[in-house]
Amino acid sequence: MDASTRPAAYFAIFAILTTLLGFSADVGAQEAPLPTAAQVQLRVGDPSLQSLGAALQRIVRSELEGLGTVRMSGTPALPLEDLQLMIGCLGETDECFAAMATQLEVDVVVLPTLDLVGDERVLTVVAFDRRDNLRRSARRAHPDDEALAGSVRSLLRELYELPPEPEPEPLPPAEPREPVETPSRGPGIVPGVVIGAVGLATLGAAIGVGLASGRAEDDYRDASVRTIEEVDAALARRSDAARLGTTATALYVAGGALTIAGVVLAVLFGREKEDDARALRLVPQVGPSSIGLVVGGAL
Repeated sequence: MDASTRPAAYFAIFAILTTLLGFSADVGAQEAPLPTAAQVQLRVGDPSLQSLGAALQRIVRSELEGLGTVRMSGTPALPLEDLQLMIGCLGETDECFAAMATQLEVDVVVLPTLDLVGDERVLTVVAFDRRDNLRRSARRAHPDDEALAGSVRSLLRELYELPPEPEPEPLPPAEPREPVETPSRGPGIVPGVVIGAVGLATLGAAIGVGLASGRAEDDYRDASVRTIEEVDAALARRSDAARLGTTATALYVAGGALTIAGVVLAVLFGREKEDDARALRLVPQVGPSSIGLVVGGAL
């Protein structure tokens, strides 16, 4: 390597080393583990808040784990007073918190407290980081238990100086729909079916009455007429047979008419009315020697 190329070679080596060192620093920063934290049992200042305190204890821990600022290692089984006795430091000074973090083998000690001030429940969370002796504190006060529990996330974000969560975007207004016109329909096949069913029932009754008329006629023919009483009984059976026969005939006529009417109505009203040209029409027709009914239109 001659003297003219040495400066350029030195510069290239320096640039490569600088790039490698910067890349290593970035990787180290990205892979740096989160500080470990232990949450001391929540301290309740009023006995009436014990159930709310137990719920907030779990909520604070769950929200801290999801916040991504610390790695929770557990909750000590002893309350704060017993921990203070264990380490021989009964105050809530930075020195006592540092000794507590050392005893629990964590970087951060989290102490939540619940008090009753007037009608409001006051939740305070203190986080002490022994690495830099930094103490953070945030609080929320609400008269409603559910409102206080719902404010834990925003309290912890304030504790670690994180920006508030963005408000959810409102849903776009629904586009108005044009009313859909439905074609007019007739009453359907229900009236026709009902009338047809009545007609069939009438025909069934006519058959029963006809059979009864036949039996009465048979009784009349087989009756004994040796006495006046027997003659009167036979004549009565004949009268019953005639009456039942007339009734059966009337029922046959009525049942047949109702059945036909039911079928016609079902055909007429069971289809959608599209236009007058396609509508079904019934037109009576009378001739010199006949009378009838003409059905027109499309089925």
